[in-house]
Amino acid sequence: MDGEDRKEVWGKYLDQYKTVNMGISGDRTENVIWRLQNGSLENINPKVAVILIGTNNTDGNHYLNVSSPEELADGIWRICEIVEEKLPDTKILLLAILPYGYKPNYRNNMNKATNSLMSKFPEKNPDIHYIDIGHLYLDADGKVKQELMPDYLHPNPEGHMLMFEALKDEIEKLMVE
Repeated sequence: MDGEDRKEVWGKYLDQYKTVNMGISGDRTENVIWRLQNGSLENINPKVAVILIGTNNTDGNHYLNVSSPEELADGIWRICEIVEEKLPDTKILLLAILPYGYKPNYRNNMNKATNSLMSKFPEKNPDIHYIDIGHLYLDADGKVKQELMPDYLHPNPEGHMLMFEALKDEIEKLMVE
């Protein structure tokens, strides 16, 4: 989300917080876990960590291993644990995995099942704040809006503006807690 076409998103929503984007295209939970355990969180002390991860773990087209919803939720839980261990003063805003595909499909069903498991994380740890904004990317028939996600997976600049507009109040609240 660091491309030239995302400057408006950064200018309107992220630059004010001195945001760092640690997302890497193609990341799976195991990649994030390794980076978090090996230096990515050193010498920083953010007030809020926004975490969006998971859809690549259910991608059987590009990866040999497809995670079950339970395995994927366990990996995301581990990411939250590491953030909390290394950054105990940081609030975690955990986003549901965004919808995938133009029509019903196995991968999106796996992501939905994982979201259901993740929605219970705040019950186990009240320092995790879960939010599902996936409905914003769906039309009245429940299909992903191509004008927001042209490949039915990645938000375009308009989709990212919508994302951070939806998150701004929650981020603001967590920034002052």
